Amino acid sequence: PESIARTLEHEAALLGRLLQDAEAWTDAGHRLRGPDFLGERHRLVYEAIEAAADGSKAVDIFSVEAELRRRGYAQVMGGVEYLEGLLTQGKRSDEASALVEQVLRQPLMRERVKACEEITTTALTAQDVPATKILDEAEMRMFRLADRVSPEVHSVGALATGLLDLIQRRGEVRGLSTGMASLDEAWGPMLPGSFLVLNARPLAGQLDRALGVAQHVALNEKKAVAVFSGYYTAEVLTERLVRIAAGIDQRRLRQGALTGEEVNRLTEAVERLRDANLYVVVSPALTLLEVRATARRLALASGGLGLVVVDDLGVGSGDEPAEAV
Repeated sequence: PESIARTLEHEAALLGRLLQDAEAWTDAGHRLRGPDFLGERHRLVYEAIEAAADGSKAVDIFSVEAELRRRGYAQVMGGVEYLEGLLTQGKRSDEASALVEQVLRQPLMRERVKACEEITTTALTAQDVPATKILDEAEMRMFRLADRVSPEVHSVGALATGLLDLIQRRGEVRGLSTGMASLDEAWGPMLPGSFLVLNARPLAGQLDRALGVAQHVALNEKKAVAVFSGYYTAEVLTERLVRIAAGIDQRRLRQGALTGEEVNRLTEAVERLRDANLYVVVSPALTLLEVRATARRLALASGGLGLVVVDDLGVGSGDEPAEAV
C-alpha cells in the first residue's frame, strides 16, 4: 500500500539524517525505539545508531557499520553501500524533527489501537475488578502514550523577559489573587500549576476561607472554578458561597433574621453567582481519579479552569470530614 511505502521512505530519510547530523539524535533519541520502525533493516540500523550514540561514539556510516558487524548483521544489511544509500536519501529530506513525527505516526496509531483493545477486554472480562481501578489503568495507558508526544520547548530568555515585565508592574498581583490580603501575603499569588494547602484544626473555618477564594476567583478574576466535595451536599456548598459573596453571618442567614440591606446584598450575590463559571461537584465516594476526570471535562466545557478546590485531602479514604482544603 502507498502508506507503507511512504512510511518506509520516511524511515530511510530519518536514518540518513541521523548518519550525517549529530544534532538530529537530539530529536530522535528520546522519542523513537527500534520496534517503531516498520522496515526490519531500518530497525537494525536505528538500534546500531542508538548503541553508537549511547557509547559516546561519533555516529557515521563507519561506526554504525562496525556496530552492525559486531552484531552479525553487516552482510545481511549490505555493508557500507546500504548505509551510503540511506545517507543520500537523508540529504534530500526534511529536518529530523519533522521526520521523527512522520515515523512516529504509525507506531503511535498501532499503540492506541492496542491500548483500546486491551482496555475493552479488561472492561468486559474483569468482573471482580472495581470500575475505578479499570478507569485509572486506562487513563495511565493513555498518559504513557502522551509521554511520547513531542515535549514543549520554551526559551528561557523569552520567559525571563515576560517575568521582568510582570515584576515591573509594581503593586499588581502576579497570578490570581485569593481576595484575602493575609492569604496573598502567606502564599503569594496563585500561579498556574500551583498546589496550595489550607490546613487547620477541625471546624476552624478553613472551608469558608477556601470557598471565599473560589467565589473571588470566579466573580472578580472572571475565571472558571470547580469545587469538589466528598462530604457536603451541593445545596450546603451553594448556601455557603452565596453567604460569603454577600458578606452575611451564617447564623443570621439560617435564622432568617436579615435586614433589608442584607436581603439586597443576598439578592445581588445570587445574581452575580448565576452568571459565574463556578461549579460544585459532589460525590459520597469522591476519588482523585474522579476529581481529575471531572476537572478535565469542566476545563473543556468552560475553556479552562482557573482554580480547583477539593474540600478534604483525605477524600476517598474513609476519613471523617476535617475541612482540610
